[in-house]
Amino acid sequence: MSKTSDQLNMRNIWLISLVAACGGLLFGYDWVVIGGAKPFMKPTLILLVRRCRVGQ
Repeated sequence: MSKTSDQLNMRNIWLISLVAACGGLLFGYDWVVIGGAKPFMKPTLILLVRRCRVGQ
């Protein structure tokens, strides 16, 4: 392979790695935020479900 082709391949590898790392970071952050908010949301959601059942 030529030097230019090797440089292009390395750029693609770095770009793909960077995008994958950012995706993993965002997924992990989202997972932690939802997991942390779940205990606070659970009582509210139970009340909403009970109101819906009573209203039917």
